[in-house]
Amino acid sequence: MLRAIFVSLLGMLLLSAAPASAQRGQNAGNGAALYTLRCQSCHEGGAVARAPSRDVISALSADRIVEALESGTMRVQGEVLTPDERRAIASYLTAASAPAAPAVVRACAMAAPLRTGTADWQAWGVNLSNDRFQKTTGFTAAQIPNLKLRWAFGFDGENAAAANPTIVGDRVFVGSASGRVFSLGLADGCQHWMFKADGGVRAAVAIAPVSGRPTAFFGDLRGTMYAVNAVTGELLWKKKLDEHSAARITGSAVLYNGRLYVGIASGEEGTGAQASYGCCTFRGSVVALDAATGERVWQTRRGRPSGLRRRSIRPPGRCTSEPATATRFPQHPRPTRSWRSTSTPARSSG
Repeated sequence: MLRAIFVSLLGMLLLSAAPASAQRGQNAGNGAALYTLRCQSCHEGGAVARAPSRDVISALSADRIVEALESGTMRVQGEVLTPDERRAIASYLTAASAPAAPAVVRACAMAAPLRTGTADWQAWGVNLSNDRFQKTTGFTAAQIPNLKLRWAFGFDGENAAAANPTIVGDRVFVGSASGRVFSLGLADGCQHWMFKADGGVRAAVAIAPVSGRPTAFFGDLRGTMYAVNAVTGELLWKKKLDEHSAARITGSAVLYNGRLYVGIASGEEGTGAQASYGCCTFRGSVVALDAATGERVWQTRRGRPSGLRRRSIRPPGRCTSEPATATRFPQHPRPTRSWRSTSTPARSSG
């Protein structure tokens, strides 16, 4: 009797779960339709200059595509999709691709101390004025034709590299679109450590001593700032600097007198492709943080909120570059953004 009751209950549970399972299976089989609706207009035919083509995306792994839709450069577009739909698009794009070989990590033999020198390039610029001219080159113009490749480092699963490398002592620090930040050996490209941020890291890593400890500062495309131990890669603090859904950090931070200055930009031009989005609500800003703790000292915003919502008539999936049939924008100057590396102010009251 008990066995019959158990079997009956199990059957009811399976029947109740069937619709959800069927829906997930249907989503997984709709990758082609979802891609056509949500992605094709921007990634095929060169409609958007900065959007990678379908062939380029298909060369990535399915996990990397899902990562881009969840926490990378396409996270705003991915927010309207369910996890199953994001996975369905990734599976559809990579169906004909051969599985990628696992990456081989060549770890450095020993974690040597970080030795600084006069030729260090510690952030986006070579000094606090963000000059881009290296006065201590280490070679002459006559030697340039004889230069040869010493080593190369591949960003596993990436289709582009945009972050400016930072060189301090015998190490190279560089971020990536996947949010992985690397500390490499200058002599041979070995890996000292890797840190995974929540979003892509496009700006140069800034290296500076804080309380006698070499510290690496960098921001991600989700508006979060990080401080990690430059020798070990250990997280020291992590702060979300702007709650706007399109906020991002694309400029290198600057450390001055114990304070870290960070510019906040946005990807609102991409978010505006969604007909339901009220534009423009983002305001660019500069934030001053306590470099040791990450606590906010002050934040000054540029521009003012529009108070108006953009109304547009646009079919679902229409590409950003194609104009809407009806658009209304505020008449006063639009909010501005802060996307370049911050230079040290000549005078500061704090």
